[in-house]
Amino acid sequence: NFNTDKNKALNEFMAYYKNNFKSLISQFFVGFLKTKRICKVCREGLYSFNLFPYIEFDLDRCQNANNLNLQNWFKIQNNFCLILNKDHHVACQNCKSITEHNEFKQFFCLPHNFIISFNRGEAFKNQVNVNFPPFLDLAGSIEKGDSFMNFNLVGIIRRLIDEKGSEYYISIYFDPFQKCWLLCDRNNLSKIQNPLNYNNGMVMMLFYSAAASIGF
Repeated sequence: NFNTDKNKALNEFMAYYKNNFKSLISQFFVGFLKTKRICKVCREGLYSFNLFPYIEFDLDRCQNANNLNLQNWFKIQNNFCLILNKDHHVACQNCKSITEHNEFKQFFCLPHNFIISFNRGEAFKNQVNVNFPPFLDLAGSIEKGDSFMNFNLVGIIRRLIDEKGSEYYISIYFDPFQKCWLLCDRNNLSKIQNPLNYNNGMVMMLFYSAAASIGF
């Protein structure tokens, strides 16, 4: 539901969320997204909130010679403007009619653990290399002041093609008990020193966690 009062929109969403989502998954893996619509006639704003289980970045949209940096992509998403024309039938409460709106989807709150998925297009045609840091500082991209904002890399999923031309996936993850990085390649499990130095295949998913600093 959209409301001209952002706080009312947030309170309505939080009441719905608390009444319907009480699992450990929703507690530790679900973030909140704010949608803001601005009437192009009177500049009146409409606000709505929703949840997301993971973050998807469209590489065709994010890819830019100056922006091949994961941390920048959060800012790009916050500033990306979608034009809603009259065919979208969005009514402005101030104009009392259907008008064109600018729509922004912005990160309001991140969970303790979050997943980033990369959309590489049909048949994975976008094979651009993704630059991702071991530590992610999102203080300038998250609106809610008490949200988690600093994160450590804890997992990577990569897509590879074998000698027969078939695709398969490998995982690289940090084991908090052994305090080391492990590579799971089909039936083989091995330790690696630095996950950033392992470049086989295309990065498809990243896993970050708001935890103490992890040494490489």
